[in-house]
Amino acid sequence: MSLEELPKFESRKQYLTRKVGNMYDIHNFDHPLSMRTKYYKVKERILHHYLGKSFDEAFSHFCKIVPKHYQSLFLEEFESPFSRWNEWKLDENKNIVHTKT
Repeated sequence: MSLEELPKFESRKQYLTRKVGNMYDIHNFDHPLSMRTKYYKVKERILHHYLGKSFDEAFSHFCKIVPKHYQSLFLEEFESPFSRWNEWKLDENKNIVHTKT
């Protein structure tokens, strides 16, 4: 085998530079909070989709998508001690209502 045929070792820096563009954008690639941010976006999409619909159906849909340890993100939107600043509320029939327009 010649040297050209051997697999090339690529360092983490080289890999990230090739994948992301530079080392300064590494937070876009593998930041530990990136999954949490992803699930916040999923939560917002589901809340908008289930606007005026049942909370139980929306939470069930959210639970099917996210891992178990992130499911509290959805409940925090309604059960937070700072809930008066939240954008989402439940009406008397347990339907989702958006308070800010």
